[in-house]
Amino acid sequence: MTELRREPTRYTAGEAYAVAASSGVALVAAEAHTAVVEAVWQALAAGGDLGAVLDAATGATGRFADVPPFALVVLAQPPRVLVRGDVEAHVSGADGATRVLSGAGVATWSEHVITDAREITLRAGAPAGVALPLVDGIVRAVGVTVAFPAAEGAVAAVAAEPQAVLQPRARRGRAGLGERRRASAALRAR
Repeated sequence: MTELRREPTRYTAGEAYAVAASSGVALVAAEAHTAVVEAVWQALAAGGDLGAVLDAATGATGRFADVPPFALVVLAQPPRVLVRGDVEAHVSGADGATRVLSGAGVATWSEHVITDAREITLRAGAPAGVALPLVDGIVRAVGVTVAFPAAEGAVAAVAAEPQAVLQPRARRGRAGLGERRRASAALRAR
C-alpha cells in the first residue's frame, strides 16, 4: 500500500505571520505581538487542538478582545478552519470549486469543518510572488497554503496505470567503456 504524504505547506511573502507545524497552519495579522505569534506556533507544534491555539492567541492578557485577526487550519480528520477578522480561508474542493470563508463582521470567529478539500489557502491580502515551502516555523507572509493528498482510491487508480521502466545506466569504468565502444561501433557499421 502506498503511504500518503502531505505536500509541504507553501507561503507567499508578505507582512502577516504564517505559522506551520505538523498539526496545523495559521496566518496571524501583522499587528499581532510576536509573543502571541510564537505562542500560536508552540501550541500547534505541541499538537494542540482549536482550544489550545485559541488560548495561545489571547496572549498574556487572556482577553478575547486582544485576539488579532487570524485564520487557522487544524489538520485533524476532518480538517477544521477557524477565521477571525479580515483574514480569509480559500477552500478548493476536489470538484474544482473554491469557497471563501471569512470572519469579517463576526464578533468572535467563524469555525468550519472541511470535507473533501484539495487545498486550503489562508490570506491576509492578495498574494503576489513565488510560493515557497514551509515545513515548521514562522515566516512573514501574505498567504499560506496547505494541500491535502488525493483520496486512497485516486492513489490506487494512479498506481495501477503502467509505469515506464528505466534501464540501469552502463557502469562506469572498463566494462562501461567497452559497452559504449561496442554500441558506437555498431552504429557506425550501419
